[in-house]
Amino acid sequence: MTEPEVISTTVSSNIEIELDALTSSGYVWETIAVPDDIVKITGMFIYDNSQTAGGKNKERFTVTPLKQGECIIEFKQKRNWQKNAAALTVKKFKIVIS
Repeated sequence: MTEPEVISTTVSSNIEIELDALTSSGYVWETIAVPDDIVKITGMFIYDNSQTAGGKNKERFTVTPLKQGECIIEFKQKRNWQKNAAALTVKKFKIVIS
């Protein structure tokens, strides 16, 4: 199992996490078990306007620290309608807030 990427921040500084999107294939990123008393997460989709065939879109998640502490944020890239299927990709981040 891969260790989470560690990101250090302060309560007053938001973090932006960008992940490659595969929405044209039906995959979306979902967050798993985020402690809502330590951080708040909002997401947005970013289109690739380069007019390149098969261009790369992104999903950007803004992590807003609410208080000092640590938490693990896990993102899983899945197709919503495939309830029991394994995630295509998993990304983990350890957020350390001082």
